[in-house]
Amino acid sequence: MEVMNKQAVAAYLGISERTLENLVKSRKLPEPVRLGKQAFWAEEVVHRYRAGLFEKQLQFNPVLGLRMPVGTRLAQKRRSEGVAA
Repeated sequence: MEVMNKQAVAAYLGISERTLENLVKSRKLPEPVRLGKQAFWAEEVVHRYRAGLFEKQLQFNPVLGLRMPVGTRLAQKRRSEGVAA
């Protein structure tokens, strides 16, 4: 198993180390494994997190376009203007 330290994870995700700490606090990423003063994450976990960021984008269907949820104000406005949601 490959591991990444704090600096490598932050660089890979294109975020600061402080933002990485906030992701851990908000439980969007798991707590690191600590070896001495160093923090490490399994590379696979970091890759899965990054892939999850693009999940909604990957579900985009160019034929259908973006569909607005029925209850949103924008969807209601578009319906009243005769624009397909």
